[in-house]
Amino acid sequence: MTATLGRLFEPYVIELLSLLLGSFGDATPDVRDATQDTAKVVMANLSGYGVKQILPTLLEGLEEKQWRSKKGSIELLGSMAFCAPKQLSVSLPTVIPRLTDVLTDSHTQVRTAANKSLKQFGEVINNPEIQSLVPVLLKALVDPEKTPNGLNALLKTTFVHFIDSPSLALVVPILERGLKERGSDTKRKAAQIVGNLASLTEAKDFVPYLGRLTPLVHTVLIDPVPEARATAAKALGTLIERLGETTFPDLVPGLLQTLRSDTSGVDRQGAAQGLSEVLSGLGMERMEGLLPEIIENCRSSRSYVREGFMTLLVYLPATFGARFTPHLSRIIQPILDGIADLEELVRAASMKAGRMIINHYSNKAIDLLLPELERGMFDDSWRIRHSSITLIGELLYKISGISGKAEIDDDEEEADAAVAETSRRALVDVLGKDRRDRVLASLYLVRQDAVASVRQASIHIWKALVHNTPRTVRDILPSLVEQIVDLLATAGPDQQDTAAKTMGELCRKLGEKILSDIIPILKKGSTSTNPQVREGVCLAVGEVIENATESSREEHEDDLISMVRVSLVDESAKVRAAAAMAFDALQEHVGNRAIDQTIPTLLGALREPGSGSGTALQALKEIMTVRASTVFPVLIPTLIAPPITVFNANALCQLVTVAGDALSKRLTQILNPLVRCIESDTDDDIEEAVKETIRALLGSISDAEGLNTLMLLLLGWAKNEGPVRRVSAVTFFGIFCQETELDFSLYRVDWIRTLVSLLDDSQMEVVEATWIALDSFVKAIGKDDVEVLVIPLRKTIESTGAPGRYVPGFAVQKGISPVLPIILAGLTGGSNDQREQAAYAIGDLVERTEEAALKPYTTQLTGPLIRVITQATNFPPAVKTAILTALMTMLDVVPTFVKPFFPQLQRTFCKSASDPASLAVRTRAAMALGSLFKSQTRVDPLVTELVGGIRGSDDAIAASLAYALSLVVKNAFENVGEASRQLIVEVLEESFQ
Repeated sequence: MTATLGRLFEPYVIELLSLLLGSFGDATPDVRDATQDTAKVVMANLSGYGVKQILPTLLEGLEEKQWRSKKGSIELLGSMAFCAPKQLSVSLPTVIPRLTDVLTDSHTQVRTAANKSLKQFGEVINNPEIQSLVPVLLKALVDPEKTPNGLNALLKTTFVHFIDSPSLALVVPILERGLKERGSDTKRKAAQIVGNLASLTEAKDFVPYLGRLTPLVHTVLIDPVPEARATAAKALGTLIERLGETTFPDLVPGLLQTLRSDTSGVDRQGAAQGLSEVLSGLGMERMEGLLPEIIENCRSSRSYVREGFMTLLVYLPATFGARFTPHLSRIIQPILDGIADLEELVRAASMKAGRMIINHYSNKAIDLLLPELERGMFDDSWRIRHSSITLIGELLYKISGISGKAEIDDDEEEADAAVAETSRRALVDVLGKDRRDRVLASLYLVRQDAVASVRQASIHIWKALVHNTPRTVRDILPSLVEQIVDLLATAGPDQQDTAAKTMGELCRKLGEKILSDIIPILKKGSTSTNPQVREGVCLAVGEVIENATESSREEHEDDLISMVRVSLVDESAKVRAAAAMAFDALQEHVGNRAIDQTIPTLLGALREPGSGSGTALQALKEIMTVRASTVFPVLIPTLIAPPITVFNANALCQLVTVAGDALSKRLTQILNPLVRCIESDTDDDIEEAVKETIRALLGSISDAEGLNTLMLLLLGWAKNEGPVRRVSAVTFFGIFCQETELDFSLYRVDWIRTLVSLLDDSQMEVVEATWIALDSFVKAIGKDDVEVLVIPLRKTIESTGAPGRYVPGFAVQKGISPVLPIILAGLTGGSNDQREQAAYAIGDLVERTEEAALKPYTTQLTGPLIRVITQATNFPPAVKTAILTALMTMLDVVPTFVKPFFPQLQRTFCKSASDPASLAVRTRAAMALGSLFKSQTRVDPLVTELVGGIRGSDDAIAASLAYALSLVVKNAFENVGEASRQLIVEVLEESFQ
């Protein structure tokens, strides 16, 4: 029935199980044999579900006390050897240990049945190699501690036959247990066997087990032990190579996702190693399709993604070997970028990738990696410099055949000369002499790096490669000097410092004769068509001058001065600037001879027409920036010698801007000839050039000494009897105010007095020049600083001109506008004294200014006065009195211009006439009302208001209001109506009662 119906009969087998068990112990041999045959057929047709259903019953039978029942269960369990391979694999780990336990049973027939059943499991295996291992494998299945023995036996066996399904059923449980072991060695062996099985089995037999084995191999892929990870990675690569990507559709995406995930570094490293082996198994086409995505992820914004994919670049080239060579150029730049990464883990992975290229592709690394590493040795980032040096060292070690790991003694002479010579030849043979010289020169340079770790790395590599430093340096000197020149001209500050220190070391430590080798190289570079080279040569010359011994410097002094002199007139501004620095070093160490052999030549070129004079001027300017105190005194006599030419004026114009403190000591010496040139009848072009020079000079004064000298000189000129010199004084001061950034607050009071006084000068050209200077002066003062000038300004205005005598400077166009900011700032925001003096200053201005010149500013003056006195509840009487005086003066002098403010003025004066705090304020307000009504016709409302105030106030205020009423009536009697007159009579009568 089972053979005919197959799985359809399975439910009945489960029901007939007890009958089948009993038949195993039947007394009739034929029954027992039939039962045995039936059990084989039944087991061969059972499904996995059926095995699970009957297995508990059979295992319970092993616990029976009746030996026949126990024996029946054992024999039926032995028949499970004939199950389908998949079901057999599931049941073996459970069945065999229980059968092994029964081997020690007290009953002989039970023991015999157990032995027979175990042998049955071996009999169904067709593979000869596995069959020979059955005893070992059965023990491994029975005892977990014997799992390593089973794995070792499998690894040692050489298979010449495919492993069949039953064999797999026996082996797979052992592999599963091995992959789950805690020991990394056991897991590594199990993973290795899994990979091997792919080539020893039919795919149809092996694929059913992959669902159980592949996840376990994945687990080994993230093992902390690198060897275990490597074996698991190779196993995955072998599996996918043999069985195809379609069998593992999620494998590559899963590994890529792990590389992108923020998990542990071990997980990403295992995924990278696994993916490299998987791609190797899939072939070049699959890897080439994925490479752009890998490179893109190496530049991800997330550091853990960059680290993961950089780690993949470590394994890919090693895994693919020579096949990866065409793609090396594509991964070099991402690796170099990674070396400069801010994250340590990314940098470490990038360094591993760089080492991998060096170790596996040394020839290609020379062409692809070495040029980038040479540049990296002088990068601004010290980390990149350190990494580049380390990788270059490893490359050089590989080329030269030395390890570089041994400690190098400080005494270089103790190194093995023969080994050093061999490595030197190897470097020349592989790299070529030019490249070898350039690399060694770079290493020698970086020995002076500012960062200690970079210095130590380069020193170690240098000592490992170089036996005799002086001889090697002389050998590579042209390349070394070339790199020093290049770094001095083009690199950043750190690398320039490194180059400068190296040049200094060459001059100090390698003997005086080294200059005889260096100077010709520098002379050749000074004539280069590349301005950067010429600039670097000048900077290198400066370092030679600074560091060479006195005797060696004297021996080559002429050559050094000659190179500097020629470079000072170079067409490139950067070369001239570098030459000026070299000249500074020359002047310091050589002395006046440097000036004697350089400055006259430049002055001679300065006098010659053509482009050479302009270049000479620029050279002098560059020299001035570094040695002004020495050179400027030599230049001044030539440039200011009469008659001053346009070119000399322009030259002086440029030189004073870089003279610095040297200018202060010679201001008088320079300004006197310039002012005489301006004041004389000169050519317009010369006059314009001299004016520009004066403007540049006044704007270049930068210290207190120069400021004091200039102020005393100009203040003295302002009092000169000659009007032309007075014009020059105020003109120069106005230019100074426009150009300077110095704080000249100590001299502001002196200048406000001087300028305002000169507005009353008898010569109109002086007045006009003074007004311009005063306007520039006030504009140069900050808004917060003008109040302090109110009091000296008012006193100066008061002493200038007289009431009724107009000051000429106030009559010019916008005449009083320069002083208004000072006065209004004092009135609205100053102290009480400043407010008082500002108000009086307005009155003084009004009395000394023509009506036409005053008209545009009437509103600007009247409004603030009214506003301040209206808000002046807390101001002292003196302030109020001053404001009332100023308003009364305006009413007396320019009543027509003030007429729009009459209503406001009337209210203000009436309020002040009732001020309870001061008789002086009330009196001045009364007088102001009288002045107002000289021009106001509507008197009656005021009379009514004043009479009401007299009747309702105390005697003191009433007396002031009566005084105000008298002045109003006196000045506007004709406009007083009959009713108002009657009110006045009544209040007078009331006063005498």
